Amino acid sequence: MPILARLLNLLTMLLFLSFNGHLWMISILADSFQNPAHQRATA
Repeated sequence: MPILARLLNLLTMLLFLSFNGHLWMISILADSFQNPAHQRATA
């Protein structure tokens, strides 16, 4: 793997973690079990 690709991969991962992307992903995953995609949301 080229060095530039490794640096960009590292930068992307650091940005993902610094913006709490891992917590957003876990939250979205947990919400998907409570609200199935095929179910229509009622207001």
